[in-house]
Amino acid sequence: MKRFSVLVFGAFLALAGCSSTPPAPTPTSSGGDTSVTSSATTGSDAASTTATASAAAGSLKGGSGTFALTPPPGWADATAQASGNPDIELVVAAGSRTDGFLNNAVISAQHGVPDDLAGAASNAKDQLTVAGKTVSNLPDRQIGGEPALGFSVPNQRQDMVLTQKYYVFLHQNSVYYVTLSSTQNAADAAVPEFDALLGSWTWI
Repeated sequence: MKRFSVLVFGAFLALAGCSSTPPAPTPTSSGGDTSVTSSATTGSDAASTTATASAAAGSLKGGSGTFALTPPPGWADATAQASGNPDIELVVAAGSRTDGFLNNAVISAQHGVPDDLAGAASNAKDQLTVAGKTVSNLPDRQIGGEPALGFSVPNQRQDMVLTQKYYVFLHQNSVYYVTLSSTQNAADAAVPEFDALLGSWTWI
């Protein structure tokens, strides 16, 4: 069976095991320590000025229809792994294992929230810390022309240690969360494909 493990923002949900493993129930924002919600209270209500375009051939659209990504060669849509979680927009996974693991990217979103990038990122980091995770900041980057704040966490999953990189960014009153997962041993080798995936982000 394929080994598949992702950590998801929005509902902050871990899916682990083989492809037949059903997803765990989605926690509500008011119940349990595993939910990640936007704590945004201030910010501009102005619409983003980033450009939009038609989705490229071969790209995969997010569930809300607001963005599209072009997967690296051999990667495919694995969103069905997270069925039942309304915050998850798209899951993309490699078709073959690296270091015994299927590298993957999970995109989730919360729509209709105030624009507060620092608040959303801080809230997510705080909840990871409360959960006992060691959080390290990553260099800021842009995704889809929007500034994104990033951080990484080592995560023990079954018999391996994963490196999970998170990016939080805003677009038109929505906060987007990207989770990139690979094994710790293969984290550097995974960078080119993850960069290509995020570099293909298009607003539609």
